[in-house]
Amino acid sequence: MAMALIKDELADTGFFLMRTPALPWEVLLNWCADLARPAGAALLRARLREIVERPQVREAIELASPGFSRRMAPWLNGCENKDALAIERVAVRYLQRLASRATPFGLFAGWASGPIGDVTRLTVAPRADHRRHIRLDAGYLQEVSRSLAKDACVRRHLHYRAEQTLYQAGDRLRYHEMRLCTPQPTYHLVEVKDSHYLRWVLAAAAGEDGATLSAIAEQLTVPLPDLEEADGLAFLEELIDVGLLRPVLPPFATGPEPGRATVAWLRNVATSHSPPSVLSTIFAATDQIACPGEYPEPESTALLQALAESDCAGHKFYVDLEKPAASLSLSQHMANEIARGAELLCKLAAQREPDVLDEFARRFESRFGQREVPLLQALDEEDGIGFEANSYIGASPSSLLDGLPSTREPTKRVWHGGDQRLLQRLAQALMHQSAQVELDHVDIEALVEDTPWTAPHGSTAIVSIAAADAPAMARGDYQIYLQKVIGGSSATLLGRFCHASPELTALVRGALRQEEASDPDAIHAEIAYLPPGKAANVVCRPILRAYEISLCASSGAPPSQQIAVSDLLVSLCEGKVVLRSAAMERRVVPHLGCAHAHQRGGPILYRFLASLAAGGHAAESRFSWGTLSSAPFLPRLVSGRFVLSLARWQLSGKELAAIHLLSEHDRMTAIEALREKHRLPRFVWLPENDKTLLVDFDNALSVDSFLATARRRISVAVTEVFPLPDQLLANGEEGSFHHELVVPLVRARRVRETLRPARAMPSGQDSRPGEDWLYFRLYAGPSTLDRLLTECVGPLAAALRAEGVIDTWFFIRYADPEWHLRWRMHGDASILWRHVVPRVFSALAPWRNSLYKHAIDTYAPEMERYGGFQAMELAHAIFESDSVAAISIIARYRADNEARWRAALLGMHTLLDDFCLGMDERRRVMTACRSLLLKGRAHQETLVALAAKYREVKSVVGSLLSTQTHDCGEADLAIRTRSASIAPTINKLVALDADGLLGCSRVALVQSYLHMWANRIFRDCANTYELALYDLLARHYAGEMARRQAGDN
Repeated sequence: MAMALIKDELADTGFFLMRTPALPWEVLLNWCADLARPAGAALLRARLREIVERPQVREAIELASPGFSRRMAPWLNGCENKDALAIERVAVRYLQRLASRATPFGLFAGWASGPIGDVTRLTVAPRADHRRHIRLDAGYLQEVSRSLAKDACVRRHLHYRAEQTLYQAGDRLRYHEMRLCTPQPTYHLVEVKDSHYLRWVLAAAAGEDGATLSAIAEQLTVPLPDLEEADGLAFLEELIDVGLLRPVLPPFATGPEPGRATVAWLRNVATSHSPPSVLSTIFAATDQIACPGEYPEPESTALLQALAESDCAGHKFYVDLEKPAASLSLSQHMANEIARGAELLCKLAAQREPDVLDEFARRFESRFGQREVPLLQALDEEDGIGFEANSYIGASPSSLLDGLPSTREPTKRVWHGGDQRLLQRLAQALMHQSAQVELDHVDIEALVEDTPWTAPHGSTAIVSIAAADAPAMARGDYQIYLQKVIGGSSATLLGRFCHASPELTALVRGALRQEEASDPDAIHAEIAYLPPGKAANVVCRPILRAYEISLCASSGAPPSQQIAVSDLLVSLCEGKVVLRSAAMERRVVPHLGCAHAHQRGGPILYRFLASLAAGGHAAESRFSWGTLSSAPFLPRLVSGRFVLSLARWQLSGKELAAIHLLSEHDRMTAIEALREKHRLPRFVWLPENDKTLLVDFDNALSVDSFLATARRRISVAVTEVFPLPDQLLANGEEGSFHHELVVPLVRARRVRETLRPARAMPSGQDSRPGEDWLYFRLYAGPSTLDRLLTECVGPLAAALRAEGVIDTWFFIRYADPEWHLRWRMHGDASILWRHVVPRVFSALAPWRNSLYKHAIDTYAPEMERYGGFQAMELAHAIFESDSVAAISIIARYRADNEARWRAALLGMHTLLDDFCLGMDERRRVMTACRSLLLKGRAHQETLVALAAKYREVKSVVGSLLSTQTHDCGEADLAIRTRSASIAPTINKLVALDADGLLGCSRVALVQSYLHMWANRIFRDCANTYELALYDLLARHYAGEMARRQAGDN
């Protein structure tokens, strides 16, 4: 190993967790011991039934899937039809998980904490010492609270706070809103008009504890003495419905155990009001749980059965399994080794993990320079720079785009310098038929290259240790499999278990104090955000830090310990993103003490803060073969005692499907041949989504379950099982167990303070005036640009045109990468500069807070694209009519995306009419346009989605394009006006074409005009909308042609 690369940057925190499956490995070995074919399968089936009937196994399955547990009865009674076979395959997977997978899941696996001490003892507690922790589903508790909070009587007794993300944006207020949609919630930046009334309400609700509706209404009577109470309450109800006032409701992301906190709140509510009937079940259930986590098994089983049969069924409660073992410990030497291995793994993985904050920092510097700005302003997609996926006003467009693939280019794998080294080592292994590659210090240095890496404040290593026995380990004859390192916080994997164990809570808080000691000048704040639904169960945790950043009113900490997002300022220092509290005038370091996958969704504030909490480190650091990952075989990769990557085989799904069709005897013979061909071990892991399934190639039922799972895949990757059965160090009275060690780590060295950068004023903008074309670039968010078009650009352009100051004008949208309008006006150069420019600047003055940048540039017409010099002049006339029509439609349907796409569709159809294209020409134009946008994308997948979308809206399209029935109101009038305006111009283009003076084909010209129409209509997702509309029209025209041909016959 390259010892010089290990700088001892990480240190343990004095404790660890061991995770083990519920059953010992011997259960699997005994299941198929002493069996010979062909009688093997029948005996295996009988033994499987016997094992599944054991109370411990049956109860675990009942909790994991009550419905499946009930469906098992026919199979348990000996039924062997097709349905029974499907049940048997699931039972096989459940049993193998119970004895092989250590990740906590109901009663399938459990955890225990132990100290770092003098000796390594991986002791598994006897079953009699196990403790169960029953908790109500946090997502369900959210539903109950939200439902009850809608009750008019209950609302009057709740306390409300002003929405925490509210901030000023020009003459308006903006805030982040979550909408509970199916299948997952969406998040939006919402804009409301500022008013004195709204300000009075927000001020009344600004206290630490918020205020009741009656208290807020009473405050309103001070400035409005004539206000009727009913009117005031009705106004407040409206503010609640739109999210400007938020009720203070459990469950919270942090604080007391959410089930007990919510039930206590519900009991309080129920004292004055009749709660929903479902609450009586919850009350009865929680009354039976006197001591959380410590139940005699018969009592807990009875309780679980009662809950399963009640209205709480459907995973409304969960059970966690703790296996406390007094003799469990990890030696300091082993802990040091694990910390060094974690550092090595992080450095090997660092170069392969792009950091989303780098792009944010680049855009921030371009937009704000060295200034310090409010975080809410920086993340505003309208006036700031946003973060990752758009959340600006009006984002998440219409249902037309639902289910259609993104038009973003897929991320391409890049060949790294280290890949060449790995390729050489892989080639050597294949040449010598070696199942293992030992990396030396030269290899490691080549793989790490010069990638800079600094230790995070906290992290968590997940490892497994393999050794023949304790004496062998003492001699140094062991290996440590470095599965992965979770970055960001030493509490990431531990927070959700803390409610079950005060001892673990104390250990985690101690670890976090050690994290904070490495950077004592900063305020270390926990991010408190409770996602809706099942994800809330992995997020809820006690209060672990002195401060919290509360999002969506999710913090259970006292208000004095909460940092409002409106208090946070963001800037750059030495290229890194830095947060500061304006109130406390100290740097703030956010942390996320839970294992929630924030990258998969959530409000923009949460995703940004969680990314910042990762500190530029990967959410998960694990070894990757990079561009070689799809190789048919990858050997085990080791460096000293560290196992960096397990051996992996790529099997043919087609070959496995053929084996699956064979008889049982021939199937096992074929599996033996497959193992010999690929040199496969008896036991392998089959990755499936975020979990792994065990496969025992000596077990006919395990093979059947494996083939049933794998046969529909093109390629099937399997990895070796580690540790091997004869190297299992975790032992107890029941036998030997697979295990995972969860080792919290912290930065071993104190870091220097990051200084807050000096504030700077924004620099001036360069500009270059044109000649007879005046060209403005106006930068703002997409929704603001819509308002700018309808309230400023359109009216001013019309006035200048009426006055004869300009003779042509038009606009187009761009995002390269910042959203902006390109507004161009033609006229006499001297008049443009002396009279038009001051008029434009005066009109833009009220928009200075929303229009963050503007510039005057030189216009270079696309002569070739639009058919040459003469055709370009005609194109400008079409552009103007197009712009006027688009602005009219935008003004009418600014907030109605459904109406907007329909108007765009009608506009495209009408433009084809205007150019007098026949039905077949139209179909070919639409098909060609669609093909252009499909290039470089998942072609077949997109076409399937488009076909489904056409079936969904086919009747709408047909009705819209029918000459007898189509009527889009003001949109129809705007499009007809455009047609009348451009008719003479199109006649001139046709004449140019006839005379051979048009420098492009008429079809290509129409394609360009169609594209520019879509560009003007849609403020965002224009390419995806455009693709969808082209496809709808292509299919519609093809259908029309088919119907006409059928009619002719």
